[in-house]
Amino acid sequence: MSHVHRFSSLLRVASPAAVGVAAAVISSFVLAPKVGRPASASAPATAGEARPLAALPTSAGVIPTAERASTVQAALPVAPSGRAPASPPAARPPPDAAEIEAERGRLIAEQRERIARLDAEPLDDAWSSGATETLRAEMARVAEDFEHAGKVERLSCRTSGCVATLEFASFAEAQAGYMRYVTNALGMRCAQSAALDVPEDATQPFQVDIAFTDCARR
Repeated sequence: MSHVHRFSSLLRVASPAAVGVAAAVISSFVLAPKVGRPASASAPATAGEARPLAALPTSAGVIPTAERASTVQAALPVAPSGRAPASPPAARPPPDAAEIEAERGRLIAEQRERIARLDAEPLDDAWSSGATETLRAEMARVAEDFEHAGKVERLSCRTSGCVATLEFASFAEAQAGYMRYVTNALGMRCAQSAALDVPEDATQPFQVDIAFTDCARR
């Protein structure tokens, strides 16, 4: 009778506890590295190839089985052969005051150009009247529901867009309220934008131009 056959017979007659101990011993033997061979002598792992498992954590003295060990091996990251794992990119430093000021100036210039293009559009009376009526009603609704609302000083719709000039009690009020008009569709289907320039006197009334561009025509 071979050693394997004899061992199989023992497992059939052994108690469940003994079988568990025997399985643990077999798993430990199968997973243990060969004695006398240093880790550096092993061939380096290539991409997509699991590395030899050096040591697996045990819990309450139970050694993981070969099936569980292979699961742990598959989860281990493997660097391509001959290359160290790539390090994460360095974090970009926060912008300084000059960069912030330059970006603010660029946004204000773009908004002024956008307003100028809208004011230069030819007038489509039919579309203009309907869009103006819709915007005026929606802005009045915002003024009723929102404490930082602005007062409509100008509302002009031409062919594919509109310009609304809102006046707020101060620059602080404008900062608190203008985004309500940019993020709210206000009954239209347009791209909406605004840009605030810092005034010399922030306590005085402050006006904001809201641009409605590329509006969908019904």
